[in-house]
Amino acid sequence: MDKPHTYHTDEDVLMNLQRSLDLMNRATRILGSGEKNLQMYVISLVDVAARLTQQSTNALDLGEQTGNEHEVCNG
Repeated sequence: MDKPHTYHTDEDVLMNLQRSLDLMNRATRILGSGEKNLQMYVISLVDVAARLTQQSTNALDLGEQTGNEHEVCNG
């Protein structure tokens, strides 16, 4: 079984991930709507979502500390 980890970050990882999910949801809605004039924005939305997700991943990688609990501390 994996050891539990504690993460200490200076970034708001959960907020970044929520924003990323929201952007991906908006991109999906645009694609599903069939509005050709809005589809040009999908690539930008996905790029920003990818950047936010990568920032969160990097923050968690740098802030990983072996501990007794699963938690994220934003400092």
